[in-house]
Amino acid sequence: MLTRLSSTSARITEVGDAAERLAVLFKKHEKLHEDKFLVATMDEIATLGDKITEATRRDNVLSKLEELDLVRDNALRVLGKLASAYEVIPVDDIRVHGEKLAAIFNKYGIKMTQASYSEESNLISSLLKDLSVKSLEAGIAKMPGVQQAIDTVRDAQAKFAEVRADYEHTQNVQAASANATSLRKPLVALINGKLLTYLDAMCVASPEQYKPFADDCSKIITSINAAVKNRSKKEAKPKEMKNEGIEGM
Repeated sequence: MLTRLSSTSARITEVGDAAERLAVLFKKHEKLHEDKFLVATMDEIATLGDKITEATRRDNVLSKLEELDLVRDNALRVLGKLASAYEVIPVDDIRVHGEKLAAIFNKYGIKMTQASYSEESNLISSLLKDLSVKSLEAGIAKMPGVQQAIDTVRDAQAKFAEVRADYEHTQNVQAASANATSLRKPLVALINGKLLTYLDAMCVASPEQYKPFADDCSKIITSINAAVKNRSKKEAKPKEMKNEGIEGM
């Protein structure tokens, strides 16, 4: 009986990797391409594997979007703190400019970091537009760090907008697609329950024709299971050390 892919410990990316490697392997075994059932099964595996790859990419872009949102939030907080500081600085010819900066920033307020992605983007764009008027240039130049803070907000917003556009494009293209997590279980079932079960039977019925491919499949599954096992051991070690430390207290 051929080795089965770990159904409980394998991650989404590891299952996707198995599908991709099996699909590539099958292309090399051209003698089996006349087996309609096997061809259809491998097509299903390749299709689900591609969907997992795309869904994983989509999930990664969303994660990146969240990171960039935090970056722009922090940039806004820095600008807000500078505005508050220069508003009360005990230097008259600087404070007057600080008051103007604070008045503009407070029109939007740090609460904009709690708004939706779209609303925050719109508010940041308006803030940057207000801060870019010609009459403020000289005053901003007199307040060290302010222009750099404004540039940081602008750069953070530009990067956020770029990744969001990529995410929305992917969402539109894959609007009806499932997420990566929901695809993992059916793909494992397809590999273990359909492909490998069929190969077990065909290796008995026609070993000369099917065993080379089956053996290669087994090597792929074994290598992935070994990687899963090694990863699980590494992840368990910190927990064991933590428990030992608690018991020793």
